[in-house]
Amino acid sequence: MRFFGHHIDRTIVLIFLTDAAILALAFYGAYFARWADPSAAADSIVEYSPKAVLFTAITLVSMISLGAYERAALVQRGTIVVRMIAAFAVAVIAMTVVFYAIPDLIIWRSGMIIAVPVALGCILVVRLMVADSAIAQRFARRSIWLSAGDDPQAIDRVMSREGVATVNLVDRIVLNEARSYANDPHWLLNRVKQHNADEIIVQSGSRSHVLPIEALRLCRLRGCEVHDFASFVERETGRVDLSSVGADWLIFAKGFTNSQIDQAAKRIFDLLVASSLLVIMAPVMCIAALIIKWQDGGDVIFKQERVGLQGRSFILYKLRSMREDAEASGPQFATDDDPRVTAFGRFLRRTRIDELPQLFNVLKGEMSFVGPRPERPRFVEELTREIPFFGERHMVKPGLSGWAQINAPYASDRRSMQLKLEYDIFYVKNASVFLDLIVLAQTLRVVVWGNGGR
Repeated sequence: MRFFGHHIDRTIVLIFLTDAAILALAFYGAYFARWADPSAAADSIVEYSPKAVLFTAITLVSMISLGAYERAALVQRGTIVVRMIAAFAVAVIAMTVVFYAIPDLIIWRSGMIIAVPVALGCILVVRLMVADSAIAQRFARRSIWLSAGDDPQAIDRVMSREGVATVNLVDRIVLNEARSYANDPHWLLNRVKQHNADEIIVQSGSRSHVLPIEALRLCRLRGCEVHDFASFVERETGRVDLSSVGADWLIFAKGFTNSQIDQAAKRIFDLLVASSLLVIMAPVMCIAALIIKWQDGGDVIFKQERVGLQGRSFILYKLRSMREDAEASGPQFATDDDPRVTAFGRFLRRTRIDELPQLFNVLKGEMSFVGPRPERPRFVEELTREIPFFGERHMVKPGLSGWAQINAPYASDRRSMQLKLEYDIFYVKNASVFLDLIVLAQTLRVVVWGNGGR
């Protein structure tokens, strides 16, 4: 399913709706168990609906933020249990804060004692059932792979990733086999009917002129979807496979729109989020600054030139996490167990606290809260020469957090930069406030579980 340019597979949508129903039922179950008058049940349901919505919404946001809808959190039993318990713990804390701020919305403790464990238990049961691949497979799209390209195993690398199978590959057709049906335009449609297929995924490669165009046209007119390999990868992985697209793809692909309304909405979003976080995180930044100063007496704020929107440079602010002489020999990528990083700096990087001063860059308009990571001019110059499409990431403002940051590990070499670029291009292509909200929610998951920090 596609929402504002963002693909969400049907299994996750169904699980999300099931979770919402369980949470609402658990709230009302607790309420009726403690206080409800059966003779006025209908009126009670309406009267307490704002509290039911609040309980459900806060818990769902907490689950999204803690990565409870990641693929690994749907199939790995240990991950399911840990993340669900953590999500409910955060939800209880968040609800406590809301109840303190808005007393009229309070849910009494005796009701919470019933609703929280009941909802957690029921959701865990559902998740552990879904972890059985046979159940998840029922929601998978039935797909035919038509390979007319140079790499017939390309789809296997995409489908071998960890997570719920959203594609059930029911048939494979290679180029030579397709040629044998040149005189029968219905051969592909017959295969679709035979396997009850939902879609055909086409890899054309450098030999696209031999595609069975008439056979594909008949399938498309009979309701079977036809997708190119690049679109398939984008849908299944949330990134653009740059090895399977050419320069013409940028011209004809949907997306890459950035209207004035979109820009205004994003700026309002940035100002609200950045100013709110500065107020909330000010004590954390002050404590971190004192520890950095106490550690070696050096500068607290690290300033560095970075490349932003349309290739323009700006000065980025961070809490210093490395020794002051870290780049005495010149700029270089961070690495695993980088000896230049201080002991406290390692903690700052893992929790992303060192990034908090960039909120001032957001307020100044040099950065957005969500966008590609800003790189240094020297690296940008080198990577633009070496990696195709690298310059396109500067079509939007760089971000404090981003789609690449929450989906890929920290980039320490050219190969990892290529992977992060593929996520960045996906974001540039599908940028919207909706996608920014997804990144914002998932950023907490990165901080809590330490994904990608270096």
